[in-house]
Amino acid sequence: MSEQIWDMFTDHGRLVLKMASIVAKEFKCQYIGPEHMLIAMTKRDNPAKTILQRLGVTTEMVERELRNMLGE
Repeated sequence: MSEQIWDMFTDHGRLVLKMASIVAKEFKCQYIGPEHMLIAMTKRDNPAKTILQRLGVTTEMVERELRNMLGE
């Protein structure tokens, strides 16, 4: 990602993107999609995680659904 685009994100946004990149690699994906960002957001304290927890969504649930979608 070019430095200029990277600077457009907050520190938290950059962290989520870095974590999403790691998640994508763990799932052997060649792209970072919303599913990877969602998993990344559920792994650290932030407003999105709080909302998802209130709805009963966990990291494990999202990872399981992604594995199902990928046919693993």
